[in-house]
Amino acid sequence: MKYFFYILLLPLLVALGSCNSIVYDEEYSKDGFYHAQNAVYFHYPEAQDTVRFYSFGTLPIETQEYVMNIPVRIAGVPQKHAQKFKLVVDTASTMKAGVHYKDLNLEPVVPVDSVDAVVPVTLLRNALSPDKDTLKLILRLEATSDLALKYPKSNKVEIQVTNVITAPYYWEYYIDKFGIFERRKYLMMLAYYHSNESELMEAMWQDS
Repeated sequence: MKYFFYILLLPLLVALGSCNSIVYDEEYSKDGFYHAQNAVYFHYPEAQDTVRFYSFGTLPIETQEYVMNIPVRIAGVPQKHAQKFKLVVDTASTMKAGVHYKDLNLEPVVPVDSVDAVVPVTLLRNALSPDKDTLKLILRLEATSDLALKYPKSNKVEIQVTNVITAPYYWEYYIDKFGIFERRKYLMMLAYYHSNESELMEAMWQDS
């Protein structure tokens, strides 16, 4: 019986002994606690997700604003005080504050006892041309005394917005019924299908 007990105990002793040889990086003490400065980053699954796109084009004219929530997360541990981070508008941006989007709070905070925050960006339609190209707003994170930067690929987010409508690819098949493509005509058609291009396209194929 003792021999059997020793056989069971041996792997456990080996595992415990190996724990003493674990090498922690500079962010962790040997007891496993995080002790480096918290860092902030834009929280998207993939780096390419930091390019966000929104189109007002096919929406009813009454839709003049859209709030795009940009998720932010802390690498580190929650704190008993709000942690301030800083945003800067990149000079490569073609959108203007107060014209294409509402003025931003460039010094938001991560709330108490949390590692997550949201930066709301209110996009404005009124000044967007229905005929010109997509505009962009590029936001970057900067380190503060509260929060450092850690992930270079997650320090920037680009918001692209447009008000342009282009003819759907199936329009040419119905040109004898619809006539030449016009923006107002297309918006009127969409209004019957909840301003949803997919619904209209499905109706074209299924119901003609």
